[in-house]
Amino acid sequence: MKKSWLALGMLLVTLPSLARADGGFNGYQWPGWKLSTSEGFNLETGDSNVRDNRVAFPLTQLLDGDPNTTWVWDDAAWKNRERRGVKPLKTRSLSLHSDKQLIADELWLMNGYNKRADLFKRNDRVVQIRINFDSKHVKTANLSDKMGWHKITLPRRAFKSLTVELTGIRKGAGPDNDICLSELALYNRGRKLNFQMPQAVVYSLAYCCGGTGWLLSRSGRVLTQGMLGEGASVEWSPDGRRVAGINGVDGKEQVWIADSLRPRIVRRVDFDKKSKLYSIRWKSNRTLEALTFDLPNGKYRERLLRPIHSPI
Repeated sequence: MKKSWLALGMLLVTLPSLARADGGFNGYQWPGWKLSTSEGFNLETGDSNVRDNRVAFPLTQLLDGDPNTTWVWDDAAWKNRERRGVKPLKTRSLSLHSDKQLIADELWLMNGYNKRADLFKRNDRVVQIRINFDSKHVKTANLSDKMGWHKITLPRRAFKSLTVELTGIRKGAGPDNDICLSELALYNRGRKLNFQMPQAVVYSLAYCCGGTGWLLSRSGRVLTQGMLGEGASVEWSPDGRRVAGINGVDGKEQVWIADSLRPRIVRRVDFDKKSKLYSIRWKSNRTLEALTFDLPNGKYRERLLRPIHSPI
């Protein structure tokens, strides 16, 4: 086991940007799933849409089962970006990816902001969508301009990725120009698919040499921030209950550990400035192992962080 850690350490020294980048993915992640939009190189629509430790109207609210919450595509923000020279998007879309094959014969969408009738009328709604399975077009559907669920029949086949392109928009009465969708669900023969989204998820924002990660609650509250460049990664425990990441604080490196079901940070461990923290991995559901490189003696060291308690 130690040999594998040492080999990993050598790889990190040789290829730091590849080892710690998160595959160039911008979007939300939790065990077995990824959720993103075509909004691209940003956190939601803004260049930095984190305000007061909160992301407004995050994409996770599309899957939270609560019709009083909504996901917002801020069209006005994109028009401002285009005026600053950013190329217009070819399509507005959202994508859901599963690590395993899915089978669904119905897509349910709750169109607009369904919290109240006045909010529904004030904001923009989607009146046409284009549906893709694994990047292949399977259906174009029109949505009626009303609150509540819209049920779209799908060709029953296996897929891993669902992309919904927002091809038709009806403007709301208000000045916001915000495109809203309140809920999304998939059904197979009358049974709702379980997206297994925990109460805390990871948002990764990738760029050329790595990236940044946020741990957020479903409602968009920022629990902590982490590094994804030069080796850091966000690691989920085998049971998917806990998640750990690496952050830099006051010139030191720190491991944070969170309970994704509460959601809250349950432990932070600071490392000495003389130790370079390369990687973390779970040895069990309650034991995390960190690989460090001690700068004074030039040696790798393994450190066990245990036990980790997060009360039910």
